[in-house]
Amino acid sequence: MKVLKWIFKIILSLAIVVALLVGGVFLFVKIKYDINPFALISEVNILSKQVNEDEMYKNKFSKEDMASAKQVADEHMLGLITYDETNATYKIGDGMSAPLALKNMNLTDKQCGAILNTLLNQGSTTAQVTIGDKTINVNLVQVSFVKLDEETKTTTINIVVRIDLSTIKADWKSFPMSYVAKKVPDTMYFSSTVDVKKLDGEFTYQVTSKDFAISNLNSEQTKDFVKSLNAVTKIGTSEELNVKIGQAFIDGLIGYDDTHKGFAYSLKTLDVKDYNFELKDGKIYFVLIPKI
Repeated sequence: MKVLKWIFKIILSLAIVVALLVGGVFLFVKIKYDINPFALISEVNILSKQVNEDEMYKNKFSKEDMASAKQVADEHMLGLITYDETNATYKIGDGMSAPLALKNMNLTDKQCGAILNTLLNQGSTTAQVTIGDKTINVNLVQVSFVKLDEETKTTTINIVVRIDLSTIKADWKSFPMSYVAKKVPDTMYFSSTVDVKKLDGEFTYQVTSKDFAISNLNSEQTKDFVKSLNAVTKIGTSEELNVKIGQAFIDGLIGYDDTHKGFAYSLKTLDVKDYNFELKDGKIYFVLIPKI
């Protein structure tokens, strides 16, 4: 019986020590970084679960969308999009033989996603995402035109990218980020929803944050998770990160100067005057407007 009491005391003492140590670390993290460790653990556990792309992102573009984009382009600007049957690849801007026809070119969100993806693959855009002091590679998964407010000329656009975080995770060496690095996968999905307001000048626009989500986290969980990351790694707030991602791809689609040409702006020399978003038969289109 005395042996049992002695063992019980040892176990109880160890439990108290562990509780104090864990509580102390959690308290330290809370005080130093203003991070809620319990919320962070919950968010990391959610992030560790595999993402089903097809179920989560219903507006993914495909090769068929690139084929239909070529059909639209051929009616307006022959040679703008070409197809190499040998390599089964598309290229943009290599085979121009005619100016834009005297009518608007309307493109769907999936067609725009396919065009952007093609431009990224052939290295024709400068769209990059920088997190902290790291520039990372991204793969475009989805472009979706969510809503158009014609009165304010504001279009809500969702852009989903698949991001390799392995280079960033390499710097997460101290607690609590060491815990995060072990649990979360190298690949994450960033869903950036931004408002794009068309301004008065040609090829002018303003991008503002609307909503941001990482992989399986909802908006509030994402905001809290990014806050935790920012406290340690200085990557910025959820809103700042959202605008960085959204702006990069909106610049790739539209563009506004010779440094940030974008798809639409790069066609200025081929009689494209401006861009717009228009609602037709319940569907939102990205429109290239010709000089008349």
